[in-house]
Amino acid sequence: MRSIIVVLCTALGMSVVAFSAYGQMKGRPAVIDGDTLSFNIRIFGIDTPEKQQRCEKDGACYLCGQDAKRHLETFVKDKDVTCTFTGAITYGRPVGSCAVNGEDIGERMIKDGWALPYERYLKGQLKERYLAAADAAKLSRSGMHAGPFIPPEKWRRGERLACER
Repeated sequence: MRSIIVVLCTALGMSVVAFSAYGQMKGRPAVIDGDTLSFNIRIFGIDTPEKQQRCEKDGACYLCGQDAKRHLETFVKDKDVTCTFTGAITYGRPVGSCAVNGEDIGERMIKDGWALPYERYLKGQLKERYLAAADAAKLSRSGMHAGPFIPPEKWRRGERLACER
């Protein structure tokens, strides 16, 4: 069977994105937020702070959702990203496992402290790797683990830090 390729150019940065019939995309996407790429794909297995979510560090509130977005932007900037669809759709967007030069973006975001593992969706070795990455981030106080924060899922339900009120 032949692969069907469609190439799109975005107005911002003329990113080239290839979609194949085999459920993969490859290109240089822009970053929408800490777990969404301009391929309109959510990164599988992670949950990152929302754009307006605040965390606390050294007694002060900061926009950790914006920091998560910037961290992902730095990681994927000028690099080819390959995403493989899982078949799931969340928040109206397809979900996929994404990598840069073979490095799992979800695992990297967790390890660097800007994402939490979505445990209910993870299985087997991937779950073990993501949980180990989360433990390492907590231990090293990386990213949002540098101070108090509300898990993004609870934040979306209305729970807030005292500094956000």
